[in-house]
Amino acid sequence: MKEEILGQKQHYPVRANLMLNEIILWLRRQGEAPVAENRLERLFYARKFNQIFLTQQWHTSTS
Repeated sequence: MKEEILGQKQHYPVRANLMLNEIILWLRRQGEAPVAENRLERLFYARKFNQIFLTQQWHTSTS
């Protein structure tokens, strides 16, 4: 992937964008996310994934 699109630098790195894609795909498989249309929605779902992940980690570490 290019870090520049039409001469404009992206607002966040390509690698972070790819990670967001993976997170959103995981959430969709769990039934937790519809199709994210824009960056704000993508970040919202990334945050939701983080909350789910941390909760699961906490439950597994305390049981």
